[in-house]
Formats: sequence, C-alpha cells, structure tokens
Amino acid sequence: MRIAPIVVLTLALAASAAEVLDCIAVVVADEPILASEIRGTVQNYLSQVGARPSPDELDVLTKQVFAHLVANRVLVQEAERRGITITYAQLDSLIAKQLAQARSAYASDEEFATALATVGLTPDKLEDIYRTQAREDHLISQLMQEYYSTRINITEKDVDEYLALYETDEGSRVAYTLRHVTAYVRAGPATEAEVESQAARIAGLARRGGDFLALADTYSDAPADLGIVERGFLEEPLDRALFSLAPGEVSDPVRTRYGWHVAKVLERLDDDHVRAAHIQLGVRPTPDDEARTYEALSSVRMLLERDPGSEITGTGFEDILEVEVRETPLSVIESTNAPLGAELAGMAPGGVSSAYGVSGGLRVTQLVERTERREMTREEAEAAIYNQRLQEKQTVWVTELIAKTYIDVKLPEFRGILDAGPGQR
Repeated sequence: MRIAPIVVLTLALAASAAEVLDCIAVVVADEPILASEIRGTVQNYLSQVGARPSPDELDVLTKQVFAHLVANRVLVQEAERRGITITYAQLDSLIAKQLAQARSAYASDEEFATALATVGLTPDKLEDIYRTQAREDHLISQLMQEYYSTRINITEKDVDEYLALYETDEGSRVAYTLRHVTAYVRAGPATEAEVESQAARIAGLARRGGDFLALADTYSDAPADLGIVERGFLEEPLDRALFSLAPGEVSDPVRTRYGWHVAKVLERLDDDHVRAAHIQLGVRPTPDDEARTYEALSSVRMLLERDPGSEITGTGFEDILEVEVRETPLSVIESTNAPLGAELAGMAPGGVSSAYGVSGGLRVTQLVERTERREMTREEAEAAIYNQRLQEKQTVWVTELIAKTYIDVKLPEFRGILDAGPGQR
C-alpha cells in the first residue's frame, strides 16, 4: 500500500521501530514540546530534500529544528497575548481543504484509512493534527502581518545589485524537475509474525508468574516504566488495552507504530489514570528485508534505463516503493546533497542517479527536465529584497521574544542551544 506524500510529509511520522513512546523535550512557558515533534520534523525535512546527512550533520539539523519549534511556540503565545484569534468557521474551512487534498490521493475512504493506520493514525486523529497546525499557522501569519508595518527602504541601486547577483548565480536560475523513487526498508510479513509470536510468549510467561520488570530488562527495547498514564495519551491500541485491565493483569500483544507491546497495570488511580509498565519489541527489518530493498531499487533502475518514461508499475515491490516528482532549484540540491548535484550536472534528461541513502531506505533520482528560470523583473527583485530584510528584522524580534520567555529544557542534548534567559536552557 502506497502512502501518499502529502500524508507522509504533513504528519512526519517516520519514527523507527526502536523508539521509546515519547517524552517532553522542552517546556515553553507552560506548554510542552515532545521529542516526537522534533524527530518528526527532522525526518519530514530529510524526506522532502532527499538528503543523507552524516551523524554530525544530523545532530546540527536536529538542534536547528529544536530552535525553530521553540520559536514557533513563542510566536503563537505572543499572538494569543495580543488577542489574535481564528474563528471556528475559518478553522473548519482550512481543515476541510487539507483533508480533501489528503483524501484525493486515494481511490476510496477505505484505502485512505488503511494508509493512515500504517502510521498509527485514524481520519479523526489526522483532523486533530491538521486543526493544531492550521491554528498555529494562522496565528503566526496574523502576528507577522502586524509586524509587516515595519518600514523598509529599498533604493534603485539595491534593486540593480540584486538583479546583477541573480544573473551570475546559476544555483538560483537553474532548476531540475526530478523523479525520486524510494525503496523503504520495511520488515516483511514473516518478521512481523515472528515478533508478534515472541510478544505472545512473553505475555504467557508474565501471566504464569514471571517477574514483569525482569522480563522487560531482558526483552524490551524501551524503558519498562510508563509512570502514571492518562487515558488517551498513548496510541489508541495500547491505550485501549491498558484501560481494559485490572491491576496486576497483563495484556495480549498490542501493535503500535513502535512495535509490539505487552502491558501491565500496576495500580489503578481512578477511571482515567493508571500506573503501568510495558515491554516493547521493535519490528526491525532482517537482512532478507534489506536485501529486498536493494532488489527493488535495482529493478527500478533497469526499468528506467529501458524506458525512461515508465510509470514504474508491475515491479512486485509496490508495497515498499514511493514515487514523487518535484522541481528543485540547483542551489537547494547542491546544499543538501552535493554528490547528487554533481551527478545531475553531467546527466541528460531521462538519466538515473546512483542509489543513495535517505531516511528509512534507499533512493534513485531520475532527471526529467533541466530548466533555466526566466529573467527576474524589478518588481520581483524589490519584493525579494523586502522579504529578506523583513526576515532579518523579524529574526531580531523573535530572538528578543525568546529571551523574555520562561523556557525549561528537559533533555540534556538540547541544553545550551538557546541564548540565556528565564528557565533552564
């Protein structure tokens, strides 16, 4: 089942099977930002640009995303402080358009729901995500419009210099239309069944008197202690299983996007809160699954070399392949994936790149078309200068807002990124 790019890129849910459930990375004023939000945004970016960062580059990118999410949260809070709002009617209209666009990539409601389920979502949960995103985007947009009243002077000389720079910068003028074909490394049915069977065996051991925490130490990919869990906080299958148990009972194996879980309620505090533990078994691809990914990409390369215009169907690997066509400026390719940029420079339309790694799999890129962008008008140059200078002013303003906001960084790897200010940074 193919998952449409709009769903994948909007949700940014390409979490690996070995991840822990979640934790708070930072509290901005009194609002938390979860570690999953940071990971998801990073993977969203990598998926869009097709980058393959080194560990050091990934660390830098993750810290940049952390700072960006903190800044956005501060801006939303500032918008709320200024009384900027969005009506229910406006919000419903925005969400309806987003849902319709996401749904349009699928032949039926059933196929759409199945695709969402593969990333641990339902249509209702997707709507909730869109609602949060749409509200934040609107508030920040309205806040920035208030800031647009800042006067910026642009001279004729400024425009002349900008146009001259544009004409000499090939990276700005040249764009590639590219077809990216990604083969994801995913666990096959045999691997899935084996992990589920292991989870069932562990549940049986726990029910026959085995020490649950000792079993977790032996088998679990994540810390066993879930602490106090509020109803609705965990993914629906695990949440439903936990709140159906009496204290001391052990669940049947439950599947979430993180793998298979065996859960135990240690104490029920009230109808909506339990103290719980779990054993998490990640569903990791085997060497055979990885070999299938290489086989899929090899098949795609041969197909495109025989027929550059092929629709890439009937390969037998549709369950792990994703195809996306987009136009990308040369400057973006050179800054995010220099080896690919070098290959494309000497490639004729229809050519196919070497395979390279991306988040979750391997990718080849086909050059569909190389285009020279039209000349920039003076009005466009003036608008570009205005936006650039406004961005510089806004950066200073946002930095000042962040410096005044109480921020408590919970995860050690993100401390020291923000400038000094109230809270633990």
